[in-house]
Amino acid sequence: MSGYDLDAANAEWAALQRDIGYQKRKAHETFDQLWESGLMTRSEAYAWLRDTTGIAHIADVGPEGCREVRRACRRAFPWLYILLALESAW
Repeated sequence: MSGYDLDAANAEWAALQRDIGYQKRKAHETFDQLWESGLMTRSEAYAWLRDTTGIAHIADVGPEGCREVRRACRRAFPWLYILLALESAW
């Protein structure tokens, strides 16, 4: 019998998949505001993302790439996220 615990491996895999899904949702929530706010068109937003981070699509990256998308958006447009936070507080 090997020391491999299939239940533990499946639990780790499930946790990783939940984290990836969570990170992708958060990345889209942050990134989509660039074009949903009217700041730029959707095409312009994806071009900006590609030029800024080298990431063409959020679907193509893992959790760390998703965090990079969020950091890049907030670093480049901090005022947008402050306004959105204030708006949602009302």
